[in-house]
Amino acid sequence: MKRLITFCVNNSLFVNLAALFFIGAGLMSLIQMGREAFPKVNYDVVTVQTNYFGAPAQEIEKLITIKLEDELKEVDGIDETVSVSTENVSVIVIKLDPDEKDKRKVVNDIQRAVDRTGDLPADLEDDPIVTEIESDNFPVINVSVAADIEEHALQNVARHLETELLDISGVAKVSRLGWRDREIWVEVNPDVVNRDKLSLENVAMALATQNLNSPGGTLDTPDGGEFLVRTMGEFENADGIKKVIIRANDLGNWITVGDVAEVKDTFEDDDRIEKTRGKKTITLTVIKKESGDIIDVVNEVKRVSKAFEAQQDGQVEISFFDDMSYYVKRRLNVLVNNGKVGMVLVVGSLIVFMTKRLALMTAMGIPIALLTTFFLMHTLGLSINLVTMFALIMVLGLIVDDAIVISENVYRHMESGKSPKQAAVDGTMEVALPVISTVLTTIAAFIPLFFMTGIMGKFIRCIPVVVVAALSASLIEALFVLPSHLADFVKPQRRRQHEKSAFDHHFQGFRIRYLRLLRWVIHHRYKALGLVFAIFVGSFILFKVGMRFVLFPQGLIEEFFVRTKAPIGTSLQENEKRMEKIEALIEALPKGELDNYITQVGLTREGFDDPYSNRGSHIGQLHIFLTPEKDRKRHADQIIDQLRKETEPIKDLFDEIEFEKVRAGPPVGKPISIRLRGDSLARLEEVADKVKAELKTIKGTKDIKDDFDPGKKELRVVIDGEKAKKAYLTVRDIATTVKSAIDGYVATTIQKTDEEIDVIVRYPKSYTNSREIFNRLYTPNQYGNLIPINKVAHLEEAAGIQAIKRLDSKRMIQVSGDVDEDVVTPLEVQKKIGKFLNKEIIPHYPEVTVKYGGEQEETQNSFADFQRAFVLAAFLIFIIMACNFNSVIQPLVVMVSIPFGLVGVILAFFLHHQPLSFMAMLGMIGLSGVVVNDSIVLVDFINQHLKMGWTRAHAVFSAGRLRLRPVLLTSISTVVGLAPVAYGIGGSDPFIKPMALAIAWGLFLATALTLLVIPCIYIVADDLKQKTLKRAPQIWSIVLERLKPLWQTVKSKSTALLKR
Repeated sequence: MKRLITFCVNNSLFVNLAALFFIGAGLMSLIQMGREAFPKVNYDVVTVQTNYFGAPAQEIEKLITIKLEDELKEVDGIDETVSVSTENVSVIVIKLDPDEKDKRKVVNDIQRAVDRTGDLPADLEDDPIVTEIESDNFPVINVSVAADIEEHALQNVARHLETELLDISGVAKVSRLGWRDREIWVEVNPDVVNRDKLSLENVAMALATQNLNSPGGTLDTPDGGEFLVRTMGEFENADGIKKVIIRANDLGNWITVGDVAEVKDTFEDDDRIEKTRGKKTITLTVIKKESGDIIDVVNEVKRVSKAFEAQQDGQVEISFFDDMSYYVKRRLNVLVNNGKVGMVLVVGSLIVFMTKRLALMTAMGIPIALLTTFFLMHTLGLSINLVTMFALIMVLGLIVDDAIVISENVYRHMESGKSPKQAAVDGTMEVALPVISTVLTTIAAFIPLFFMTGIMGKFIRCIPVVVVAALSASLIEALFVLPSHLADFVKPQRRRQHEKSAFDHHFQGFRIRYLRLLRWVIHHRYKALGLVFAIFVGSFILFKVGMRFVLFPQGLIEEFFVRTKAPIGTSLQENEKRMEKIEALIEALPKGELDNYITQVGLTREGFDDPYSNRGSHIGQLHIFLTPEKDRKRHADQIIDQLRKETEPIKDLFDEIEFEKVRAGPPVGKPISIRLRGDSLARLEEVADKVKAELKTIKGTKDIKDDFDPGKKELRVVIDGEKAKKAYLTVRDIATTVKSAIDGYVATTIQKTDEEIDVIVRYPKSYTNSREIFNRLYTPNQYGNLIPINKVAHLEEAAGIQAIKRLDSKRMIQVSGDVDEDVVTPLEVQKKIGKFLNKEIIPHYPEVTVKYGGEQEETQNSFADFQRAFVLAAFLIFIIMACNFNSVIQPLVVMVSIPFGLVGVILAFFLHHQPLSFMAMLGMIGLSGVVVNDSIVLVDFINQHLKMGWTRAHAVFSAGRLRLRPVLLTSISTVVGLAPVAYGIGGSDPFIKPMALAIAWGLFLATALTLLVIPCIYIVADDLKQKTLKRAPQIWSIVLERLKPLWQTVKSKSTALLKR
């Protein structure tokens, strides 16, 4: 290594050109890198959705869900399956095993299992759809199109805007919400068809056989002309359908569709209603391409949409909501501003502790290392997002640490009289090994984050990548580029004592006081260690008694949901009227607080493509978007509390009104989520009621509910098998007629260039809204004779179920809720309810199993992952230091600084009234690699002086005197680099604040203890070593004396055996 450093010092032009290359490459990479909210993440979740319109939840479960689940049991690599069987649809959510290496194979196996599932209903319109959920499939903005015009015209407007949005280069897809497909209804009058001895099947068959466009081959004429022959009978519009002949006779009489039915050009029935700010709209959801830059895409979408709006002469109103680029821009601006402030503070601290030229040369390594990191990130396919930017801010103070140690040591060699080049080589070589060790220990602390599992592990996996890239770049710059710059541009300033600066005088006085205190601590080292141990024990007690854990604390809440549930059986239109009363309350919020809100009637879901969406005419939700917290006077909690009070007078209109805040961070589910699993819904409901009652007794819990709904009442057509057989009818014949009459039957489809229009044969709603329709239904038997259905079947009324959920092939009811984090945490709720479950539920309901989900499950998984990561990080750090010191004892001495850092973290969060969180624990793991850095250099200098023949005390004091400035400077540079993020100097972001707070305070306290306690522990360890060596001969003689009788016994028995 010395040759390479010497080469760099002697060939500064080559070094400078190489540095310029990486600066240029970094700038180009920075320009080309895409910006996103979060890293691209594969959620390891696959959904299987099957639509079966008209079927209730029980039939969906029996005919579809269970059969698919049975096939999926044979697929390896599945961790968990959750299914939801509701009216019209079956959804199975499959969570893949996080330890499975070949995820693509598992997804393919799932597709094959679904494809081979037999005995699914024959009248399924489409096959089950298998979808893999990925983060790059989520929308970046929603464009709402509203106009006071009829629906056909509004759809044309939205379709034209959609076409323009799809022309944007970064847009991958545009999905429609609030869009009803065009349909043509052939509403057959039951009295007329019964009079004419016709059935719905006759009408549908006539339409299907008429609507044809069939190729007839190629015709070659004698004159050489060639023609393509086609038989044309396609419908163009409703008028063509009316003229279709259903039946004719030899006398020239016929019956047309228009004679027995009214033909309407309309839209499909509403199954949900989409509104923006109280107006029915069509919403275009824009999904960007994986390579697209979210900010550029959204800006272009807004520009195109506003230009389109300007062309509509004021008839169309376009608005935007759920703009993800806003959050990206805000968070990136916060991080960039804090990064700038941190950069200024770091450089300022360098200038204070060093000469200006030395500080400038040291600080030059920061942009070189950062831009090289951007180049490496771009090469590795990483984007600029919240996680990668925070990783860069976190290492901003770290990447200058190695440069500080080297530059300060080189300058010390210059002051001793060496030439700049010789000082650069000797000073760098003297600290090269400990500097490399410090960088490797920091990297070792972050490496275990690669192996964290679950959704959280996927989101933070790019942090160690960025940290390793940045620290590697800074190490190379410090070892090879910095010495060259120091040799060329830094000259020692030999000043007399009275010429030194005021800071030098103050620092000299501080150093003297430090050495006096160090001498006293070493002299009373055992008392000092006892005091330190007491501090550690006290901190541990404080942690157990006064600290709480919340996976992702609330903060900067800027959107929330209001979810409602009206009585079962409430129609969609009636539910819309009820929800308008809540819309009025939302609309009355001050303009400075409300940005936008959307209403969804007939649907509740967490977000786009939420696999756990609930559907039903009696449910609904409002998604409220608030203005930025810094621009409003009230917090989200205060606004929600106001709305809770204001909704009290209208609570009689709903069974439930629930408020749910949208939290920052990866999706982890509800704060309280208890999943009860068994075979009997009645038993599960009984247990759920007891669990809900117990949860409501825990102070701080709110919005406690379960997800089991009784559902709509059912009218069951019960067929008399014997009578049906005598009438030559099958169950399928009768079921087809009933479904066609009420729900409609797709007779044929009209193909247009931009759409497909289904032609639906059905009875008018004025007939199907009454039970009397069953007295008018006739179904044709195998001979074409019409048989009244009421002659072979009767009606029975029964209770229905809204949705049936299953967990790993058994039925499930989930009890969920929210918490007031100022009163209780989800972890505390889990401990309390766990005692109740173990005492009151599990012994008395052995057939019911309990599993935690949501934030509680993620908390358990995170704790387990962090324990493994911390142990692995500590072991890697130990190995690196053992190799560096060639000792087993000295690494243990250095690693004592890790618990010092944890003490600082506990005190910091206690004093700031902050709960420990996922990001705080992430900071602790990173801290374990950072706090040992100062101790490594300090112990290395002690060892060097001992090798030179110095006494132990002289070596310790000399190392403390020489390393005081760089130890303080490296710690201060890291702390001030993180301080803007920890305290929001350039803008606050509560999501990443805990991690910065943990590292900054942990390092601050650990540095203070390191300068005093590490030398003390070093000497204590040496004391023990010397005592052991002195007593070694005595101990050895005692051991031999004790072993002598045993040896004599073995010897005598061996001799006796040999004589035999």
